[in-house]
Amino acid sequence: MSGPVKSYLDVMSVRLGMIDAGVIFPSRSVADATRKLVQLLGELDPEEEIEVSIARTEPLKAKYIRTKTGDVLAEIDVAKDI
Repeated sequence: MSGPVKSYLDVMSVRLGMIDAGVIFPSRSVADATRKLVQLLGELDPEEEIEVSIARTEPLKAKYIRTKTGDVLAEIDVAKDI
């Protein structure tokens, strides 16, 4: 699935706000990767396309990839029950 930076930045900023407020409690690696992703997305053109793919690894990981360059911005563990 893909979409513009602005969409992912909005969603992940809300998620990061929930982490910072103590509403949700992901692992340290997920919190750190989310923080890094929000920072990197904030530096990009809001209209640039981002591809999100699920790597079939253990644990499952969501990869956030710049469509324009192929650069992986972040890999974030995904809950198994989604």
